[in-house]
Amino acid sequence: MNIMFYILCFSLAFTQSESHEFAGTKVANWLKIENGTRAIGMSGAHTASGRGVASIQYNPASITHVSGTELYYNQSKYIAGITKNVLGYGLKLSPYDYFGMNLFYLNSGDIEVTTERTPTGTGEMYQVLNLCLSTAYARKVGDNLRVGATVKIVREDIYTAYMNSYAFDFGGTYTFKPPVPIFPKLTLGLSFSNIGPEVKFYGQGLDQTVSTDLSVDEKLSRVSESFQLPMVFRFGVSTPSPLSIAGNNILVALDLVKPDDNFVSLNSGFEYSWKDMVYIRSGYHLGHDSAGLSAGFGLKWRAIELDLAYTDYQIFNSNNFSNPYQMGLIFSF
Repeated sequence: MNIMFYILCFSLAFTQSESHEFAGTKVANWLKIENGTRAIGMSGAHTASGRGVASIQYNPASITHVSGTELYYNQSKYIAGITKNVLGYGLKLSPYDYFGMNLFYLNSGDIEVTTERTPTGTGEMYQVLNLCLSTAYARKVGDNLRVGATVKIVREDIYTAYMNSYAFDFGGTYTFKPPVPIFPKLTLGLSFSNIGPEVKFYGQGLDQTVSTDLSVDEKLSRVSESFQLPMVFRFGVSTPSPLSIAGNNILVALDLVKPDDNFVSLNSGFEYSWKDMVYIRSGYHLGHDSAGLSAGFGLKWRAIELDLAYTDYQIFNSNNFSNPYQMGLIFSF
């Protein structure tokens, strides 16, 4: 019955027509930026292979792999001085219940204000700030099924205009036991992200000063149009490779990703680990509008894991920008 549920949801998600005509019509598209250094090194193929609080974005059920308490930090620099920071906290409440929190924060850095009268800049500075605070709960249901849900608070500030909203994520994984022939631990993953209401912008940035016939300046308040958050559907498969031998493990993962404002993309990734201490990762985004090859490296010593990752964004190359490198730290205790 669980397998039929996955197949049904998978089929329904792809019966809709391609929706590229809706590209650029959503608000808070930064919610689709890949997070989690391990996941980035595997090209975001993390719906079924996610482990711990760093993978909440891909599937809230991933926090069921937290062994006790887990802390996570990810930092990277994007183009034009943009910085990205992620903080995560995971806790095992019982053998079956898990709790997690994740804070995703983007900061544009200082941008000079320009107007029609002063196109070269007024000397005043502002910043674009994006924030998403996620709270997740997940549960093991028997030996095979793991399910989870996330509540998000989303805020976006652009100069003197702002947007507040909320959203929900739902996800689960199913591991086949007994194992499927050839594939010793085949896992399927499924998630829906950013399900929420339409949102509007508010603030002084929507006010416009106008002159009346009475020579009195008044303000008109513009009403922002309503926009939807970018909902994303993910379906993933992961399995240890049959080539894995004692102390040398290879994990292979594949994700189908369908945003509701773009075409389907395919993320493929693999991870080689030596004695659960050294990790080498790579992957490729197929059909993505800008991302291509990804690579990553990790070192784990006792309760501390350091991860590095890199993704080749073609749009950065064509505009003489450097591709962002990612660094992540995980503390488990």
